[in-house]
Amino acid sequence: MARGEDVRHVTLDHRQLFRGGILGGLAALVIGGLAFYGLQGEPTRAVPTETVLRQSYETRLANLRNKLDEATSRQFVAQKMVETKVDALLTQQEIIAERYERLEPIFERARDNGILPEFTKYGTPIPTPRPSDDFEAANEEAEHPHTQEAALQAVSFTAETVSPRGLKLRESQEDNLLDPFETASLRRSTFDLSADALSGFGRAIDYAEIQQITNMKALTTEAVERSMQIASVLSSFGIETERDTRTALGGPYEPVPEDAGFETHYDELENALDRLEGLRGVSEKLPFAAPMASNLMSSRFGIRSDPFLRRRALHAGIDYAARSGTPIRSTAAGTIVRAGRSGGYGNLVEIDHGNGIKTRFGHMARIDVEVGDEVPRGAQLGTVGSTGRSTGPHLHYEVRRNGRAIDPMRFIRAGREIAGLS
Repeated sequence: MARGEDVRHVTLDHRQLFRGGILGGLAALVIGGLAFYGLQGEPTRAVPTETVLRQSYETRLANLRNKLDEATSRQFVAQKMVETKVDALLTQQEIIAERYERLEPIFERARDNGILPEFTKYGTPIPTPRPSDDFEAANEEAEHPHTQEAALQAVSFTAETVSPRGLKLRESQEDNLLDPFETASLRRSTFDLSADALSGFGRAIDYAEIQQITNMKALTTEAVERSMQIASVLSSFGIETERDTRTALGGPYEPVPEDAGFETHYDELENALDRLEGLRGVSEKLPFAAPMASNLMSSRFGIRSDPFLRRRALHAGIDYAARSGTPIRSTAAGTIVRAGRSGGYGNLVEIDHGNGIKTRFGHMARIDVEVGDEVPRGAQLGTVGSTGRSTGPHLHYEVRRNGRAIDPMRFIRAGREIAGLS
């Protein structure tokens, strides 16, 4: 063994040489095995790593795609649900608007009959906003909390009003809500609505529909009550107010439709108004008005001392002391059946009001009508005079039923009672 200039000599016997050979062989085997497995392991580990990465990437990509599809599907379904709700609201709105257009003429009839206060028009709480075409804005309510508040404020409610007779009705705050062209539509709104806002609009429309029926029921009840009162007054005079038609009925049976709530109440109100107007028409032809002011009354109906014979006699009417030339007006609509000189009446006008009832106006100075004339209530018949069996200028006024004299005050008091129902 040389190291530089130094040379060393080592002598190994055969046993040491044998041991060294064995140890060297073992070391070579160990090193060779490690090198072999090391060289084989590098490519083996490289291939699985690339595959795993690719599979992981594809799995994540598939999951993201599924989540995107799921979100898109939810968004599409939600948008369709909102559009369906909006379409339903629009349909309800159109129905409510059409119903109010139908109700306006019948409300006008109710006003004419004194069972409805003199309001301009009866509006309906119709919502105006609609969801935007951009559905994403509907999902931004959390970021824009004012959206729902503004949408709900767009619902316009009418103000409740109580009539002098206690009938609860609804007065519109707008004069043109009944006009479908003036009424704002959901489709023309710029608001973005949430589900809560749409529910608010739905409740507003439902409330309008309920209020329509409530008002019709209230008007029907009021019309029926007034009809009964007028009929009672007329019955006290023996006036037949209705013809019995219950024996002339028929037709095939047909069940009431399930959605006939509005139609049923509308028909009931219309029938109640028809009956009320019919009774008022009958009362218009009856002498319920006073011919002159009550302070001019100088002699009442009944037994009194005859001014000429000075003995008891029946005074068949009421005398109204008035200056000559004072206009005399009819107390009800009717037909002139007498107009001229008639014994103790002097110049007389007699009016036939139907139902066997006639009125007479005597002692007139001048007659302004002719036989056959149709006169309304309040028409001028002539002027006060003192013709015939008279002690001075006055009007002698009579009411007769089938030729029999009736106290005119009964009719005048009945007229005041009916007038109080208006």
